[in-house]
Amino acid sequence: MCSIASVSPPRVWPTVPEIQVRQPGQSRRPITRHQADLGNFFTSDPQGKQVLEFLAQLAGQLAAEQVAVLQELAGCKRTSRTSKT
Repeated sequence: MCSIASVSPPRVWPTVPEIQVRQPGQSRRPITRHQADLGNFFTSDPQGKQVLEFLAQLAGQLAAEQVAVLQELAGCKRTSRTSKT
């Protein structure tokens, strides 16, 4: 029988990119420094462009992960229905 506890994270987690952040606070500092002009920072500054690229990649990965989890949960639901009958 399938249960929420048996949903297998190893099937999902390999799709998440390995992100290396030396010090999490460092990621926030450039954004905080350019808070008054974020539009210019994201479009003109090399660090700002990297932030946007990273966020776009992260959004894609999270969307793919969500699809995988929902498919696995749907499979659990189907398994649960067939085992009850």
